[in-house]
Parts: sequence; C-alpha cells; structure tokens
Amino acid sequence: MRKTVITLSICLLFLATYVAIGPLLAINGIQHSIQESNSEALSEYVDFSILRNNLKEQINAQMAEEVVDESDNPFMFAAAGFASMFVDKMLDGFVTPEGITRLLKGKKTNINSETNPESPMIDNTDFLENTSFEYNSFNRFTLIIHGENNSEVLATFRRYGLSWKLSNIKLQDL
Repeated sequence: MRKTVITLSICLLFLATYVAIGPLLAINGIQHSIQESNSEALSEYVDFSILRNNLKEQINAQMAEEVVDESDNPFMFAAAGFASMFVDKMLDGFVTPEGITRLLKGKKTNINSETNPESPMIDNTDFLENTSFEYNSFNRFTLIIHGENNSEVLATFRRYGLSWKLSNIKLQDL
C-alpha cells in the first residue's frame, strides 16, 4: 500500500511538473521551429485559427475606435465596412511563421504587406532576450516581450490537454 501511494505521488509530481513547464517547452519549440524555418513544426505550437480570430477582433476593434473618433466624416463608416471585409485576407498573409516571428521579437509589422513565401525567415536570433512571463491561471500563460521603443507584445498560451499552444498576440499599436 505504501509503495502504491509513493509511486502515485511521484507520478503526480512528474505530471504537475510537466504541465508547469509546458509553456516553456512550447516557447522553446516555437523558437526551434523558427530557427529551422519549419512551419509544420511551428503549427504544433501555434493555434493558427484561434490566433487569426483573436487578431481579427483586435484589428476590427481598432478600426471601430477610429470610426468613432472620426464620426463627423460620413465616408469613414463606409470605409470601415469595406476595411473589415479585407481583414481576413490580410491576416492570411500576416499570420504566417514570418509574421509570428516578427511579432514575437517585438518588431513592427506592416499588416498590409504581401508575404513572399520564397523570402527567408527574418533574423533567427533568440527572441527571448527581452522577455518575462507569468502564469495567469492553470490553463493560461503570458509571455511578455519587450520590443522596440519600449513597446510590449503579450503572447498568450493556452493549455490543450498536456500541451500548450500560442493562441493570442496582443499588439499595442496596429
């Protein structure tokens, strides 16, 4: 009986340790995927569909805020309507390994630019140089990337079973 309790306790300790270091393993996996220019491996650590939806919501919220600021211009409402139709297309080119690499390094990214699939990955240096992190809950982890000009990028990871995936990147300025 005593051996069973000890064995069970050790197994639970290993499981809790694995879950606790899971976000760091995911970050390491993202970093290696970027360095190797391996988009298939990157997809193991990034939930592209949820990330795309979260970025779409941020962009739409930013556009809505600008429309409210320019409410005296009647053409602004029409422009905002057309712009939101193009957000999906832009994000398809933006939520790529190259785009995520730029964001995780805290660099400015031009959302409107076309992505060239033949272009090499950007500088493969360690994007963890100026970062900090925090556990928000048992299922949520935030990596804080201190970027250019004192900007911060918040990369949120969510737990899926025993693994973690990047699910949101909160941008300061679009």
